[in-house]
Amino acid sequence: MSGHGANKGSQRWMQRAVEHHHGVLDEALRRAGVIEATDSMEWFSPVKSEGFKEYRDGEALQKLGVTGPLVVPLASFWPARGPVWDALGVSKQGRLILVEAKAHLDEANSPASRAGEKSLGVIHSALQEARAHYGAVSAKPWGERYYQYANRLAFQYFLNVRNGLPTRLVFLDFYNATDVGGPSSPQEWQNKTREIHDHLGLPLDLTAHGVFHAYVDVNDLTAHSVIRTPLSLDDPRWSALRTAYGDASTIPSLLRDLAAMPPFNDYRSEPYFSLWSALCHQYDVYTASYAAAPHVVAAMRAHPGGFHAALLQLVACIEIARARGRGPAVPTDLEAAYQSALRELVDLSHMVTRRPCDEGTFRVATAALAVAHGHVDIADALIEMEPDVLHDFTRWRSEQ
Repeated sequence: MSGHGANKGSQRWMQRAVEHHHGVLDEALRRAGVIEATDSMEWFSPVKSEGFKEYRDGEALQKLGVTGPLVVPLASFWPARGPVWDALGVSKQGRLILVEAKAHLDEANSPASRAGEKSLGVIHSALQEARAHYGAVSAKPWGERYYQYANRLAFQYFLNVRNGLPTRLVFLDFYNATDVGGPSSPQEWQNKTREIHDHLGLPLDLTAHGVFHAYVDVNDLTAHSVIRTPLSLDDPRWSALRTAYGDASTIPSLLRDLAAMPPFNDYRSEPYFSLWSALCHQYDVYTASYAAAPHVVAAMRAHPGGFHAALLQLVACIEIARARGRGPAVPTDLEAAYQSALRELVDLSHMVTRRPCDEGTFRVATAALAVAHGHVDIADALIEMEPDVLHDFTRWRSEQ
């Protein structure tokens, strides 16, 4: 792609995101767990200074800083003129990010390769190797329907496993792209992903293989969009925000500690205890509570299988307290990021309840789901429904 850039579809929105909305794009990757809460991206394509060119093969690797010979040469795995990447970038922590972007559902449907017979043999061999790696159970060939999706998976396997590079493959799905009649929600994209994975015989979650799905609302990429990214942990504004103990200058350090998701042994574990004490003290909340909530959510997103439900409860309780009038109004410049964080509780609560959990954890996760949908009374009741209260309630109910 060259010249003045695309005027519609995924190319348009990808170019706009890289050129003008790094924060929105980085936050989408954080929510998906591609990069950690404290990590950020440097994007090398598509950029305006290069005519929004997209790269493939050796040029793509050079853009990612891979300049030496590969352990396994690319030519031995895939013929020339392989996948063209919609975006390429490197995170500050050294992760190499390859992006395949879509803006409407039909884009995900791709025909078989039209390569010649000799090249097709190499491609089919590579796809078979990748199928085995990802544990595909379907007998359906990967070289036909959803071929593009399959070959991106094959390249992630080749770069990450065969060559040991710290790559992460991101299927970036834009929604509300009315210019191409695209989906209006991430859920529609998730349904499409299930369809693709069912056809290819893949489990839904491939994050263990460095494969992620991220979602961006194109409304966040318009010229007058409200920025929904969290307040930077380096922003001096933290000193002007308030906690239970005064200014919030210590909160960024605690949130950085939280990003590593240290063990939660009991309520005294740090940084959990200090965050709870400062941000939701005896059910009172403060301006720093609203600024911190998106960072707490980002930390959970970055550790989908390893965060404690106490973090869900913290964010839920902040919103319950706000709705009860136990704190100030959300500052205007923090409102969008705060509301976005609350919506993220839907997916996070599902992450918790998909794995075995005790009664207390289930109550907290369900309360967080209620908060995300604006039902704070139900959320409050669920959190307070300790075993003795539940026992009294069920006894009372049986007597009616």
